Amino acid sequence: RDMLAAERTFLAWARTGLGFLGAGTGLFTTYQTARPGATAWEVFPACAALWANGALVLGFAITRYFSVVAAIRSGSFIIASRSLMFIIGTTATSSAFALGIVVKAELSSEPGRREILVTSTHRSCAGRESSEPQAAAAKA
Repeated sequence: RDMLAAERTFLAWARTGLGFLGAGTGLFTTYQTARPGATAWEVFPACAALWANGALVLGFAITRYFSVVAAIRSGSFIIASRSLMFIIGTTATSSAFALGIVVKAELSSEPGRREILVTSTHRSCAGRESSEPQAAAAKA
């Protein structure tokens, strides 16, 4: 029963790590597709931070799983408070860093291009043209 709990915990950590790897890949692919050129490379540090965090979480999951299994077999129980705090801290830091890079890239993009992307996204979501994008463009 304890071994099954260790496996479930490992899989949860692995899923989290893979989620960060996927988020980094999705972020870069989205920027490369929507805005080819320099903007995609502007968010590359954010993608790299997400990839590094995903790899760190996957490494933590593997290391933690094998140490817990060894402890269960020896009849002891380990608590990993320092390593868990480290993972939480690096996840918060890398996520905040990635968010800051993306916000900076969005704010420094060309205003006309941003309006075009917003208008085309609004049209595709609504299925029809709306006067809101034109009103927003007139205000800017």
